[in-house]
Amino acid sequence: MLTSLRWRLFSSYLIIILVGVITLFGAASLIATTFFRANIRTILAEKGSSEAGIEALNLAFNSGVQNSLLIAVLASLLAALAISLFVSGRLAQPLNRIIRAANRIASGYYAERVQAPTIKEIAELASAFNQMAASLEQNEKLRREMVADLAHELRTPLTAIEGHMEGLLDGVLEPTPATFGRVQREARRLHRLAEELGTLSELDSPMLKLKLEKLSPLEIIEEVAARVRSQFEFKGISLEITSETELASLVKADRDRLEQSFINLLANALHYTEVGGQVKLSAKQVGNRVEFRVQDSGIGIASEHLPHLFDRFYRVDRSRARRGNSGGSGIGLTIVRRLVEAQEGDIWIESQLGQGTTVHFNLPLGSSD
Repeated sequence: MLTSLRWRLFSSYLIIILVGVITLFGAASLIATTFFRANIRTILAEKGSSEAGIEALNLAFNSGVQNSLLIAVLASLLAALAISLFVSGRLAQPLNRIIRAANRIASGYYAERVQAPTIKEIAELASAFNQMAASLEQNEKLRREMVADLAHELRTPLTAIEGHMEGLLDGVLEPTPATFGRVQREARRLHRLAEELGTLSELDSPMLKLKLEKLSPLEIIEEVAARVRSQFEFKGISLEITSETELASLVKADRDRLEQSFINLLANALHYTEVGGQVKLSAKQVGNRVEFRVQDSGIGIASEHLPHLFDRFYRVDRSRARRGNSGGSGIGLTIVRRLVEAQEGDIWIESQLGQGTTVHFNLPLGSSD
């Protein structure tokens, strides 16, 4: 059963006071009586009941009271000190455990946890500490995975470029347009990764600046579709723009950031949609917001992966990504989420394995004035 720290402290002070009072009263009673009786016997034996004897009795009484009080006070202080040390030790013990655990976490042992004591406030502190430790452990795991994935993303195109250049220098490969085209694609892959990492770093900054303006949703998706349509046609995938009704409302957004979000989402849709499939872009007004959708007929995503899709470098199939077949850096969706949230929007994903994926995000309306 949990009890509050305030009640524990109040109880401990009350116990200390009671122990002190009882010790003082008991010691004073016993010692004063002993001193007084001993002095009376001595005085009566020496001076009898004369005036001098009465005065001596008064002195003996005062002396006995003073001596008994002195000894009683010392005894009560010792008792109170012992009780205080015991109570403070019981209170400090769980705090010391938390301190030791904090020191171990500071040394890199992120799996360290503390057991919750029976004191309510310290139990809440221990629970918060354990949550913090779990978060640090998870962040450290993600950091290690991110470094490993980033090294892989850099190593793959660099290895390809190095191999082609060595082949050209050794005469194994012919300096044909196809060879140079492969080198150029790997260089572009590196360039894209560098741009995405730079964008992600910029989005992490609290000084991120947006140029918000009133934009036509249909105009934006038409411009984006025109920029990427040739890539979809090359792969044999149809790219359609759909709208349930004529959308005349304006959306409040940063044009470049909004287009960048669509480009990243369409790149994912293009990669995970098979030849002959289709991708749809749409926009509609929902309340005081405009909802955009990027819907594909691709391979879909299992439900257990959906909560993690916006995590940095998260791949649905890490083994496939390690073989270099993922086609992406694993931070595209992270960037999109940051961009949408920076513009006061929300984003979510619906998907079923084998039935395609739909990414929804909304942004606030802008006045048409």
